[in-house]
Amino acid sequence: MYFFQSGAERTFGTFDLTHLGVLLTVGILFFFFFKYRDKYADLKRKDLYGYIFGGVLLFLDFSFYVWKWRNGNQPHFPIPMHICSWATYLVALSMFTKNETLFQISFFYGLTGGLMSLLVPEFGGYSFDHMRFYQFFMLHTMIILGPLYQLFAYKRKVNYRFIYVTLGVMWIQAAIAFPVNSFVEQWTGQRENMMFVFEPPVPLPGFLGQSPVYLIVFTFVFMGLWHGYYYLFNSKKVQG
Repeated sequence: MYFFQSGAERTFGTFDLTHLGVLLTVGILFFFFFKYRDKYADLKRKDLYGYIFGGVLLFLDFSFYVWKWRNGNQPHFPIPMHICSWATYLVALSMFTKNETLFQISFFYGLTGGLMSLLVPEFGGYSFDHMRFYQFFMLHTMIILGPLYQLFAYKRKVNYRFIYVTLGVMWIQAAIAFPVNSFVEQWTGQRENMMFVFEPPVPLPGFLGQSPVYLIVFTFVFMGLWHGYYYLFNSKKVQG
């Protein structure tokens, strides 16, 4: 069936009409989600909705690996070491456990990884007639909405200290990704670029320089975004 084929025609392009349509749709969704943010704290079943949200996130993530296995494109057990892979599990776990530390780290991971992936998607170029298109954009939209739902439903505050905690965690994961990428390449013969430690996302080749220059650039970009998130989502206008 074409909808699930791995060799389907790949016609998606960054900022083409399909991509712009996705961004418009996601933007409208965010608008209404944000508009009714004051209602979430009063939901009688807000915990249940959080559990469902976390479960859907994990389903979307696992469905991607099942699809790759069934098409013979996943010769080894997947190692979830991309930024958005970490974000997916952190957001899901924070939904299930309501743990404050998980929430804080998932907030910065989810909003950053999700935003980056929506703007510069790297998922094989499948268009709206393929399951990978829907799986990718649904998952990356949800890793943004998940932390925001917890922020508003449980009236949480973004903790400034976790900007630097998250940065430390991210750099530790990047350091681990170097040997893991090399090990997977030697084991399978496939080149891996988890945490983008060897080269930037495919749609930006050369734009940010070579490793480790673009990693330093990313660090400053992330720090700028995280400080912006901190002041925006802790403001009285947003918190209400």
